[in-house]
Parts: sequence; C-alpha cells; structure tokens
Amino acid sequence: MKETLSELSYVTSTLFTTEVAYEAFLDRVHVSEVKLRSKGQWEVPHPWLNLLVAILTSASPGSAGKDGVEEILRRNRRILEFSEEAGIGLKQYLPHYTTREEWRSHFGDKWGEFVRRKSRYDPLAILAPGHRIFQKAVSYS
Repeated sequence: MKETLSELSYVTSTLFTTEVAYEAFLDRVHVSEVKLRSKGQWEVPHPWLNLLVAILTSASPGSAGKDGVEEILRRNRRILEFSEEAGIGLKQYLPHYTTREEWRSHFGDKWGEFVRRKSRYDPLAILAPGHRIFQKAVSYS
C-alpha cells in the first residue's frame, strides 16, 4: 500500500485506510445506512460523490453551513469542475447528469456506439427515462 501511495500526490493528513474482508467491503453502504438510521439521519440528503475513492457525506438536518446540503453539493461541483479542467478524465459512478452533453462527455468516444445500440434495442426510448438522455418516442399504434 505504501509503495502504491508513494506514486500519488495527496495531502497526507487526509489519508484514511482500513482493512476489511471482501464481503464487508461489498456491504459497506448498508453498514453506513444502519449507522445513520440509528442516529435518525438516514432520511436526510446524501450528496455522495463516487469517483476512484468515494466522498460519501450526509447533510446535517437544518444546517446551512459547511455541513448543509447546498454547501456539500457546491463542493462536489467544484471537485468535478477541477477534475474536468485538469483533464483527469474521471467517470462518476451512478452519475446525476442533467443534460445530453454531460452524458455525451461521460461516454466519450463510445457515444456513437451507445446511440446506435439505444436506437436498435430501445427504439421508443422507454428504458431509463429518468436519465434524460433520449426523448421518449411517441407510438401511434
């Protein structure tokens, strides 16, 4: 681990590591949910940002400061903007894009293939409408 980390540039004091079994790693979100539920905080916004290492934060109820949902979302946007401007080429896990251009950027050089497959296998665009990538086709049958 030390050898791998030695090749990275990061603020040493921000490093947090923990060793867990593979099954525990897979169940980590559920464990977090259980902890938050026990504190009555599961029903609050969770503006999580998943990249290579995830930033999983919970907003404090009623907070407008650094722990408030708007500030956390602003911080997440700054991280994404910095990464894009620096040419890091990141991909979000379960992204929350709101425009077709964001999706086009996400798929990169695979965009054309993605559009062709969507047209072939979902010509009426009825699958995954919540992603707002394609307009649902109107069927006059």
